[in-house]
Amino acid sequence: MPGTCILARLIGPSSLRPGKKCYTQKDAGTFMNSTFSHLTNGYRPNSDVKLKLAILGSPGSGKSTLSAGLLYFSKLFLFKVDSVPEVAKWDFYKGVDFTADDYEYKKFKAQQELEDIYPQDIDITICEAPLIISAIYAEFYRGNDDKIARDMFALAKEHKERYSHFLVSRKLVAFEEFGRNENEKQANLLHQKTLEILERLQINYTVINRYDDHIPLQILDMLGAIHQRPEAVVEPIPCPTPEYPKYLS
Repeated sequence: MPGTCILARLIGPSSLRPGKKCYTQKDAGTFMNSTFSHLTNGYRPNSDVKLKLAILGSPGSGKSTLSAGLLYFSKLFLFKVDSVPEVAKWDFYKGVDFTADDYEYKKFKAQQELEDIYPQDIDITICEAPLIISAIYAEFYRGNDDKIARDMFALAKEHKERYSHFLVSRKLVAFEEFGRNENEKQANLLHQKTLEILERLQINYTVINRYDDHIPLQILDMLGAIHQRPEAVVEPIPCPTPEYPKYLS
């Protein structure tokens, strides 16, 4: 009489033994979560997830840290996920003149073109420089009444609906001046300008003011991408089965 077996952390010969219980194919999500169970804290992915996240934050606030954490944990759940980098960071390293009158227009166009090349069927798209960021910097450096600032705000209003959620990082890490045009005092003022722009655009947003390994999971849960599952109750099936005959004797 055949025994029964169980698929636990690994799917393969070493994890299948006669006399134990066996999960069915429909429990594939359980196998995935078991592999990273020490990282995913009992969460499992939801189906039909479609998120486009706008990550905002002043220089040195931990925006890149938050984006990287969301990307990492999204991959653990096997989502199709990718991150759109910030054009302005490339421009900084290339020594581009940020004060040129046409810079914000060029940056906006380049950021939009970069964002638009990402496939529409991605489950989660993480945008490190959503298009409204040009309105924030234009007003901060040029003032609200400047023509360039007014143009950037109009473009921000036009394109704000392309994102499903707005997240604002706030001093998640210690401020570092490397790779930045602004000092810490200016960064604090830019945070206030960011919130002001979001309010004027009538955009709902969430401020993230601390970071640890649990924060990306909590955010993905809040956004409906994952949920915590109860302990699975799995009925045993006889083994060997047609799916795993070679592993059992």
